[in-house]
Amino acid sequence: MFNFPKNSSQKSLISLALISLSISSLGIDSTSLAASHTIQKNSSENVIIAQQYTGWISTLFQRRPRRRNGARNDVCSISPGWVDTYMVWNDKPLFLWRSMDKQAKESQETQLIVREYDSQKIIWTQPITISQQQLVYSGTETLQPGKLYQWLIVKKSSEMTNPGLFKIMPVAEREKIKIDLQAIEQQAKSTRITPEEIVLKKADYFLNYQVEQKTDNKSTNLWSDALTLLYSLENPSYIQEREKLVQDICTPSIPTTHKFQ
Repeated sequence: MFNFPKNSSQKSLISLALISLSISSLGIDSTSLAASHTIQKNSSENVIIAQQYTGWISTLFQRRPRRRNGARNDVCSISPGWVDTYMVWNDKPLFLWRSMDKQAKESQETQLIVREYDSQKIIWTQPITISQQQLVYSGTETLQPGKLYQWLIVKKSSEMTNPGLFKIMPVAEREKIKIDLQAIEQQAKSTRITPEEIVLKKADYFLNYQVEQKTDNKSTNLWSDALTLLYSLENPSYIQEREKLVQDICTPSIPTTHKFQ
């Protein structure tokens, strides 16, 4: 039987010794406790960061462009040229569309055509399927800054879409944007963020970049370039938000008339 001292200071010393003995007997040391606390703290911080990131994606995809006037026919043309502005920065744009007829059958005779607006000269023809829904320009002829182009989907020589008009922006403005995008990427790399976050930051840049439309005296944003970026990744975390966005673009609304120069 133990004879515990009655003195209070001696009791405290014995209590501390017993606590240390208990911790030691359980295989726990102060280093392990500190590490456990650090893990819990980092885990909480990661949860907060993930929530902030998800919230930012949600805010990014809440924006909606104006869809330029044009009958949707069997296929809804989306980009380039149909959302907000016909001006495009990327000289290898993404062609994006959605089928409006869920029962439509695929045909090997369906083609995507790009032609010059003024001369109607065809500069690129590519066989597609409607369910493909997207295609990046890969023609041998480089799309020229300042020149107006048309793109359309044709099936058995019958146009399934109205011709979409788009223009590659002038060289000086393209260079300015190129420098801005390089700065975004360099800053992003210094903070070690993911490739997906870099894509979203660049897309956000395009959605905030204002272009003056001479035809209707309105400021518009580079939606086609933002969409080209948003579709550049396979299986990103924002797939559902992206699909909801393009479905909304193709939802019928009251048309407005736009002219092109």
